[in-house]
Amino acid sequence: MLRHIVMWKVKEEALGKTKLELCAEICRLLQTLPPHITEIKQLSVAINHPLCPADNYDVVLDTVFNSVEDLQTYQVHPKHVEVASFIKQVVFQRACIDVEC
Repeated sequence: MLRHIVMWKVKEEALGKTKLELCAEICRLLQTLPPHITEIKQLSVAINHPLCPADNYDVVLDTVFNSVEDLQTYQVHPKHVEVASFIKQVVFQRACIDVEC
């Protein structure tokens, strides 16, 4: 099994929305993926607590896949590409790690 963890720092404002609205939209969009992408075995997404340090990342995605091949399938799936396209417009920094679990 492979755990794919991604964190983003979100712009203060983009596409006419505030940072908090953008974080909520990122979470909402990511949560729509599992019914469309069967390779996702587990998905959770969360927003950083507002009272935590400002230099923390804003949104974290934690997903589990059976294999690297399943992760690769997920990454090119049209639904994921659509969500990733939105995310790229509203973030300014990304960190990612893939680990065996």
